[in-house]
Amino acid sequence: MKQAASILFAALLVLPFAAQAYESDVHFGLTKWLALKAGYSEQQADTIAVGNQRSDSGTMDSIELTLEYACLGRHQEGSEVAARYHFAAQAQPPASPQQRAIVAGSRAARRGAEAALAAAAEGKAESMLLRLGQGLHLLQDSWAYQGEPDTPDFADKAIPCSPELAWAAPAARGGWNAHRADLTSPWPGDVRAMAAATYEFLTGYAPIAREQRRAESSEAVMRQLDGFINASTKAQKRAWFRSRGIEDTSFLGTVSLPDGGEGFQAGWHVARLVPLEAPQTRQYEVSEELKHFFDRFFSDWLATDKPEHAVGSTIRSDAQRELAARLKLWRLRDHGAAAELAHAAAPFNKKQLASIDRLATAPGAYARYPRLQDAYYPLQEQGPAASPVLPYVIHVLPGSDGRRAIAATKLRHAPYDELGIIAEKDGDAWRAVRLISIVSH
Repeated sequence: MKQAASILFAALLVLPFAAQAYESDVHFGLTKWLALKAGYSEQQADTIAVGNQRSDSGTMDSIELTLEYACLGRHQEGSEVAARYHFAAQAQPPASPQQRAIVAGSRAARRGAEAALAAAAEGKAESMLLRLGQGLHLLQDSWAYQGEPDTPDFADKAIPCSPELAWAAPAARGGWNAHRADLTSPWPGDVRAMAAATYEFLTGYAPIAREQRRAESSEAVMRQLDGFINASTKAQKRAWFRSRGIEDTSFLGTVSLPDGGEGFQAGWHVARLVPLEAPQTRQYEVSEELKHFFDRFFSDWLATDKPEHAVGSTIRSDAQRELAARLKLWRLRDHGAAAELAHAAAPFNKKQLASIDRLATAPGAYARYPRLQDAYYPLQEQGPAASPVLPYVIHVLPGSDGRRAIAATKLRHAPYDELGIIAEKDGDAWRAVRLISIVSH
């Protein structure tokens, strides 16, 4: 059994990972540390943490973009998948935000972890560790997302989002276009309650192979959380974990906090994604002209040292200047340092534009990839027909006579966000006119 568990764990490490609230500092790092404190072996703690993090797009079927299922389309199944992994509401979609309100630590939030404990008590403890981690993910997210889910609003009639399908952080916790709900420092009481509930399930899990675990007291464990909760940079999170014996902190590479003076890479997630065969889109039923435009745009944006040139070599208007600035922001490797600007409502003022230029000209500022296709999370077009794996999904916007379109994508160095590039046809040529974003759940 131990050999089989080791093989299963190793296989899981090649599965794709994305990011949802909380982020990997909680879902992987804190979960692993709590499991070690609860007496699990290093391998067992890793397996539980992998099961937890795996809920954030551990398979292609679980990668669901809000832009896709609730805004550019109306796909109830996509909303149901999001609810299954992250949103422990009593009512299932489609339903109003009021009906889908989430209560922290509720019975609905505990159902997955309780099912894992019940199966473990029946003699399946060794084989249910991944399921325990998955159940803990839903439980933990109930503190991050407690309240009524917000609905994205892009102020564009061609991109209306359904309040009956969309899942996002409640307005009181930052809303649909902010990372505030995903962070620990703004919510110390909630993080403590979440950690205590997680620890309760970890210590209540049946012995594995009849070996009794020796857990530290919950009170002693909770007393150590201050440094983790209050850390406002990746470097501070790294110091907290390393002071407690967890040396490999690569899972912190893409959390939505500033680096804090130390370099962090996104390699932890990159190594676990299904690779795209090519950077060009193979999406069906989209004109070759439109696909060619977006292929060229993304190459100019993501594969050069001048991302602003994707707008054009000459900036002639305030709208172009705004878009060029946003293209720079979303190329920054350290998204945590730029998140406030990246999610700010347009237009930028002169001071903000100067700040963006300073960030963009710092050494090693931009995320770079060996191959362009390595920049993307693999996506699939939603709908009844089978879809190839895509770097981005293109939609022609309604009411535009085919002259406005959007490409929705998710980038590996900013996995907690969904991006949409809006383009318009000017005469015979397409040109990018706007970038929109939404925080990924």
